[in-house]
Amino acid sequence: NAGMRTVVDRRAADSRHVLDHLPVLLESIPAATGIRSDRVAAVGLSLGGAVSTELSKVDDRCAAVVNLDGGLYGPHTDRPVTRPYLMLYSELNEGGNDLARQAATAEFAEVTVPGAKHLDFHDATAVLPILRRIGRLGRVRPAAVIAVRNTTVRRFLDRILRPAAAGHPPRAR
Repeated sequence: NAGMRTVVDRRAADSRHVLDHLPVLLESIPAATGIRSDRVAAVGLSLGGAVSTELSKVDDRCAAVVNLDGGLYGPHTDRPVTRPYLMLYSELNEGGNDLARQAATAEFAEVTVPGAKHLDFHDATAVLPILRRIGRLGRVRPAAVIAVRNTTVRRFLDRILRPAAAGHPPRAR
């Protein structure tokens, strides 16, 4: 779709707008003490994965990217990934972002969830069983995909973001 570049570019601009205003929002939340708005992770599913990738290429506040089964459609697809990157694939889309991995100048981790289809990464799979009946889900249980997704993303983000937030260099694992 020729319009995808524009959609991704505009959504990345929207994300930058949110980041620009995040410090004011965080100041209004008493429990948000110590949360940094200058070092964030961009996480997106499907088209959101493309937006997260684009954001990392145009905004230095983006310190890490998680792409949940999304392609790369932004206006800067020619720029390499320069931030730690986690790519979770469904079986059908496995390897779809190999060119980005090959050009990356930072860690580019990939995990394929066996038996998963694209929509399996969405929380709706756990509450909308009709998705399985109409063939939109893979052969794996929704709760299993959600557990793999959540655990993998959390471990990645903890490893990449938490040590730096505490003023320590990242630990090797």
